[in-house]
Amino acid sequence: MTIKKNFTALFLLLQTFAHAQSINVVRSMPTGSTVTVSGIVTNGAEFGNNTRYLQDATAGINGFSNSLSNVQRGDEVTLTGVLYDFNGLLELSPVSLVVVNSNGNTLPQPVSITPTQMGETYESQLVQIQNAVFTNGGQTFNGSTNYTYSANGQSGTIRINGNSNLVGTIIPTQPVSITGICSQFFANYQLLPRDVSDISLSSSLIMTQLPEASNISTTGFRVSWQTNLLPAQSYIVYGKTPALELGMAPAIAGTTSEVFVTGAMPSELYYMRCFSVLGTDTAASAVGVFITQSVSSGKTICYFNKSVDNSVSTTTPAITLPNTIDDTLIAYINRAKQSIDVAIYNFNQTNLSDIAGALNNAYTSGKTVRLIYNSNTSNTALTLLNPGINLIGSPNAPGYGIMHNKFVVIDAYSNNANDALVWTGSTNWTEGQINDDANNVIIIQDKSLAIAYTLEFNEMYGSPTSTPNTTAAKFGFDKGDNTPHEFVVGGKRLQCYFSPTDNVNNRIIETLNTAQSTCYFALLSFTRFDVASTIDVLTQQIFLTAGIIDDSSGSASTAYNIMSPVMGNKLQVYNHAIHTGVMHHKYAIIDESAVNSDPQVLTGSHNWSSSATQRNDENTVIVHDATIANQYYQEFYKRFYENGGVLAIDNNNSLLQSFILYPNPSNGTFKLQVNLAQVSNIKVTVIDMHGRVVFQNETETTEKIWQQNLTLNVTAGIYVVKVTAGTEVLTQKLLVQ
Repeated sequence: MTIKKNFTALFLLLQTFAHAQSINVVRSMPTGSTVTVSGIVTNGAEFGNNTRYLQDATAGINGFSNSLSNVQRGDEVTLTGVLYDFNGLLELSPVSLVVVNSNGNTLPQPVSITPTQMGETYESQLVQIQNAVFTNGGQTFNGSTNYTYSANGQSGTIRINGNSNLVGTIIPTQPVSITGICSQFFANYQLLPRDVSDISLSSSLIMTQLPEASNISTTGFRVSWQTNLLPAQSYIVYGKTPALELGMAPAIAGTTSEVFVTGAMPSELYYMRCFSVLGTDTAASAVGVFITQSVSSGKTICYFNKSVDNSVSTTTPAITLPNTIDDTLIAYINRAKQSIDVAIYNFNQTNLSDIAGALNNAYTSGKTVRLIYNSNTSNTALTLLNPGINLIGSPNAPGYGIMHNKFVVIDAYSNNANDALVWTGSTNWTEGQINDDANNVIIIQDKSLAIAYTLEFNEMYGSPTSTPNTTAAKFGFDKGDNTPHEFVVGGKRLQCYFSPTDNVNNRIIETLNTAQSTCYFALLSFTRFDVASTIDVLTQQIFLTAGIIDDSSGSASTAYNIMSPVMGNKLQVYNHAIHTGVMHHKYAIIDESAVNSDPQVLTGSHNWSSSATQRNDENTVIVHDATIANQYYQEFYKRFYENGGVLAIDNNNSLLQSFILYPNPSNGTFKLQVNLAQVSNIKVTVIDMHGRVVFQNETETTEKIWQQNLTLNVTAGIYVVKVTAGTEVLTQKLLVQ
């Protein structure tokens, strides 16, 4: 019987192969037809686990099915499925049969075409565009984003998928050849490069790190960038406007090239394009924006609308404003002397104090009041505003998300630098947000930061004047990365980013990866699997990782399912049965009690979601300040315990009490002290960020305080030191310089 069944299955399989049709014939058949095709697969998981393009000698087609997740680039496959039109793209969906005939086949040679030849003839085939120049050269690729290029006097579009390793890499400024799959989305054809090897540079000299500002003072700053080779010459073209009117200036050439701006004024903007040259090759950046330090006080205040736990305060007790954030906002509006710019997602003041009235009073007393709102949200309070206050709403365009900002800029250009401030955080202006939902507000008195927020506001408003320009207004992916990102506020570092132009998802991951002892997070929406994977790695590397997310994106989300097995009860879902409102925060706290590390808070309007990083207008600040980090921790501690979580780790009964690693950072030589409850074997393991063991040693100690000098022969980077005693393990990060 078994032999008969196997023979029948083999017969049916051979029959399927025999009925395979050429893809060009299949492409002419009506949708809904069941067909069988064979071809070479031209992509792997770069476009997602379910999507595979394949070609035969005649044409190409896309297959979409969960059963394709294990199919690799270069596999020869036979697929049986139903022809389906997905937003203009012809594909097989559903796929009823997948047979992998062979592996490791040579891929079809890409067809060299021009941008205008992108069309039905080449749909789902590998193609190549020669001598392409990107419009956004010198910036970085974001995931799930379209980019325009020109070639042979024609323009075209490529789309970078969120799974591609192109995300975060620098967009070339020189001509390139682009290989990818010709795809279609509605009426538009777009080229889909799969990975970094699909963009081939004509230059051997490339920029590997974009220009960054450091050593920021009230009179200048340093800008540095990196290239893969030592250039013969580096220089900048710069100015105090985007016209770069100050011309060319030399830079110090090196694989890290640098230039110093001196003699500037406080809160002075500079626009700069950086170049490195080697022979006939030139690596260039896009125009970057930098600003000097202000002479503002730098005073930073954070407020929470729910109770906090001041018992864990190490510096200044956190302040809670139950049901009164609206009154505090009005007080700040009333202090304005010149201007008030508001970007708010939701503005309904039923059962709140009269925010609209405060804005009206500011307007009638001669202040400039401007407002941007999300157009597809109920904003009933807008009707209460004085008709003379100019407003502009976000667009209702295909592919655009929402104007999700919640910020106010006051007196950005006042002659008194202490008048300027930025109000931001997670709080919308509604009764539920202010009175019920868990939210935070952070207020930063700094003129340079206020100017940066004003630049972002003006881009959406379409004008720097009091009157909006709807023709020039830019939202979402139409905007550019054209604001400063690095600041010194009150003597401490602060970073500022806006979505979707500034690759904020990567900034979140970079911030999380700086954690050396603790990482806490509280969010309404957490759906990014790459951030979740980062949290998983942190959980295994540092002392404590804990988070709380709202149940609207809780146990059903992919991110939760990635983190939960690793984090256990240190990952809490906000329980609506015991809480009023939702968990609406969007913050992370890094190393709040590790003052020798870099305590910081990341907060703003940005949820950890694809929409936030790719489509929405959002704002994010990263505040490097131990006091602010501890105040946010006081809030997090209260929320976590209220929800039934426990943060403390009880080492009283542990064999392995603690260990100290110093100096850290180190040149590779450091001292290790391990504190034990009783003598034991001690195993020391050092692991690099790729998971490779670079050092391991096991010894038995007769002392409860065990010390040893260790030397690592490793390259500069971040390593994890793991100390094991019995069944217990403690870990700590080590930075080798």
